[in-house]
Amino acid sequence: MVSSAKSIHLSLWICAWGALSVFTAAQVGTWSTLSPVTVDLNDLEMNSPDFGWAAGSDDSILDTVNGGNTWTVHRTGASANGLIWQGVTFPLYCVGVVDPLPGRREFNCDYQHGWVVGSFGHVFYTADNGDSWSRQTGFIMSARPDIVMGVTTLTDIGSYSSEAEWRNGTKLLVVGESGLVLDSTDSGTTWIARSTPVGSAFYHVHVRSFNEAWIAGAEGVILKTTNGGLTWIQKASGTTAALRSISFFGSGGAGWAVGDGGVILRTSDGGETWALQAQCSTSNLRSVHFRRSLSEGWVVGSSVICYTFDQGATWRSQSSVSGITLTALDGYDEGDPLVVGEAGTQLLYIPAPSPPPSPAPPPPPSPPPPSPS
Repeated sequence: MVSSAKSIHLSLWICAWGALSVFTAAQVGTWSTLSPVTVDLNDLEMNSPDFGWAAGSDDSILDTVNGGNTWTVHRTGASANGLIWQGVTFPLYCVGVVDPLPGRREFNCDYQHGWVVGSFGHVFYTADNGDSWSRQTGFIMSARPDIVMGVTTLTDIGSYSSEAEWRNGTKLLVVGESGLVLDSTDSGTTWIARSTPVGSAFYHVHVRSFNEAWIAGAEGVILKTTNGGLTWIQKASGTTAALRSISFFGSGGAGWAVGDGGVILRTSDGGETWALQAQCSTSNLRSVHFRRSLSEGWVVGSSVICYTFDQGATWRSQSSVSGITLTALDGYDEGDPLVVGEAGTQLLYIPAPSPPPSPAPPPPPSPPPPSPS
């Protein structure tokens, strides 16, 4: 589908809780409405400024090769009625090849391998860029005998892989209702259920490395693992609101979590402590994203987009699509973010133009001519 090239010029106002800052329309970009698809979209992952994946209702898994301007729809063909995908991931996937020389090993990497999770406890996998899908069923539930796969809704999947650490393979973590956590170290051939300190519904998992990952959930739950998901510890969030998304950005310890009632939490020490930031809306928030440099950040949710240029010290509301829940927000590195939501809504951020350069100062006056001798 082709972009409508229609640009929404968003109204801006100072948040009631925020400090009075000097924001100008020239500093804040606009959101361009892309042609919508025909299904609700629940998750989004951008692997480059152009390539990305989304997943949603009606067994729909979509990919774009042009930054969301057009999408190709894939379906698993599963027979379950009303199959809704809640999470999608296509990590860098590396496989070693035959040793060409003693002491040397080569490997191949691609983004052709992906996973989706959703209703009825389904996990589906593709090895050919979404052309065909198969259900993964190797669940080991001994740690959670109360969970019945095929019934419990899975809400998100996170992954981590690295070309520099390709021998470790691809780390996969899945979360769901009733405090469910599944992890796999063999590309989903087997999944092991892990015990957690709480039984709340989990909504989002963010995998930072092969060992470190974070979960956000109901009742203000934030969990952390440092051993790849074997064990989890709870961190104090300071809120009882449901937290829908948690992510870290940049190379330091800056992270954010967002949730119901407009709650925005920030950490600057890698997640050890969390503090509430000034709210810009009381709407339920669903996703958060910052540029890698942390120069700009956004949160999205029920009919709202909020914007910050000072790492959340102040937030602005940008009026967007009335009556539509925006469900996911992502961008690649310093690239411009894309938003997806209900009814196939898609918005692409268009940065404000750079201000014109300041005029050069006038040249100094010429020195007076020398006096006659």
